[in-house]
Amino acid sequence: AIKIMKITHADALKLEGGVEIIDAVRKILAAGIPIMGHLGLMPQSINKYGTYNVRAKQQDEAEKLIADAKALEEAGCFAIVLEKIPATLAKRVAQEVHIPIIGNGDINSPQKAKEYFDRYGVDAIMIGRATYGHPWIFKEIKHYLRTGELLPQMSVNDRVALAKRHLAKSIEIKGDRVGILEMRR
Repeated sequence: AIKIMKITHADALKLEGGVEIIDAVRKILAAGIPIMGHLGLMPQSINKYGTYNVRAKQQDEAEKLIADAKALEEAGCFAIVLEKIPATLAKRVAQEVHIPIIGNGDINSPQKAKEYFDRYGVDAIMIGRATYGHPWIFKEIKHYLRTGELLPQMSVNDRVALAKRHLAKSIEIKGDRVGILEMRR
């Protein structure tokens, strides 16, 4: 974990799992590395589960997820990502732990972002694939959460100008080769 932090210059690690990884979590935290837990659908563990379906729909799985969240909090994680679990379970986790809960999973519109806050009771949201080719989604979501109104669609000229700024910043941070390669998404 220390090597990963040095190479990547990351601020924290996100680890998937609960009670079954708690010893590793404690050791990494003891080394001074902040950890965010990740429960529910765990994409890096897909071979273990076999599908990308909603997790913890059964009572025993739901109780394990709550125990996992409490164990991660007790160990010292600074937040927990919940991905693809029932809304009622997400709300329950948010009520039973006292660290930030981050909702993740197919948030691809301002309306879906609002739903996560309202229906799931999360403190924050994580957006991934929806940013590909649509990096202004953050501005749209922020505006919608503040006003309840959707922004008008960006013009092609504005999109091109934003893409150029994004490319320039990507090259500045990552160099020509990596900056350009990553921009192709």
